[in-house]
This record gives sequence, structure tokens and C-alpha cells, in this order.
Amino acid sequence: MRGLLDNRLAALLGVAGPLLFLAGVILVSWSERDFIAELGWDNWPSGTALGPNGWATVLVFLLTGLCQMAFARSLLAQAGASTVRKLGAGLLVVSGFGMAMLAFKTDHPDAELTWHGVIHVVAYFTFFLGLHTRLRCAGVGVVEPARALVVDVRTARAPAVARRRRAP
Repeated sequence: MRGLLDNRLAALLGVAGPLLFLAGVILVSWSERDFIAELGWDNWPSGTALGPNGWATVLVFLLTGLCQMAFARSLLAQAGASTVRKLGAGLLVVSGFGMAMLAFKTDHPDAELTWHGVIHVVAYFTFFLGLHTRLRCAGVGVVEPARALVVDVRTARAPAVARRRRAP
């Protein structure tokens, strides 16, 4: 029962994370629209962390990353023996870590490079490369079982999935 509740909570966090990010970025962008217009929209959304409500942007990045890592941890626990599922969940953890590390403020476009700006840039690539690679793993994880089912149907054998009976 405890595992089921943990998985449900992780699933809720997996849904809440992107919604939190969307709502947070919209609200901070609206509250700092004059600042970001002056800074330049090409620095959005990370540039909003440099404005008067920058603490909210930092908090949004951090909480979204933590939600993503909690969701990925649950997926990893349920991955079973599948290497593709384990790799995909692990990459989602890496991506979530990158999102959380985006909480380090970016540098102002006119300022010198700082240590927190470097961390922000590395976190940006960690987030997107981890997420992109994870989505590729998800594609492989879906396509391979589907190919196996097609082969089973062509040979007139019942698919292995259909042969299993679920416990009541």
C-alpha cells in the first residue's frame, strides 16, 4: 500500500511540475514585463530571475526540477529488468537535475561571465539533452514491443502479453 501511495504521489508530482513551471513562468513574466522588455525577450525565461521578482523564477526552476526528479525516481523503481526503461528513467532524473540547477541565476547580457552563470548554461544543456535523449529511449521502448507483437500476429501465435493472466 505504501508503494502505491508513493507512486501516486510521484505521478501527481510528474503532472504538477510542468503545470507549476507554466503558471510560474507566466506569472513572473507578466509581473516583470517591463523589465524583460528592457532586458530583451531573447533572455526569457531565465532573464526574469534577474528582475525584481527573480526569487520566484528561481523557486519555479527548483520546484519543477524536484518534481521531475521525484517522478523519475518512481519510474526508475518500476522499471523492472528493462534496460531501456531504466535508462529512460535515469535520463529523466538527469534532466530534472538540470532543471533544478537552472535555479542558479543567468548572467546579465552586458555583464562578465560568473560562476552561477556558467552553472546555469551547463544546467540548460543538461536539462534539454537529458530530456531529448530520454524521449528517444521512450520511442525505442514503445517501438520494440510493438514489433514483437506484429511478428506474433503474423505467425498466428497469441502475443506473450495476452497469454499472461492478471492476478485478482
